[in-house]
Amino acid sequence: MQILIAFVWGGFWISFFGLFLGLIRPVYSLWFLDRMNRMKVLKIYGLPLLFFGLIILFL
Repeated sequence: MQILIAFVWGGFWISFFGLFLGLIRPVYSLWFLDRMNRMKVLKIYGLPLLFFGLIILFL
């Protein structure tokens, strides 16, 4: 069980840092172009963070 919790925490932090690093330039420029790009940004970067965040919340 501890290995599963460590794996989930690791996935959460990898997703969080990926989101943070991705927001620096490409997401910043895509966000302001049009609505479809905003939805794509949320889908690509937001879903993994949300998924792992909900798992962490319920553990």
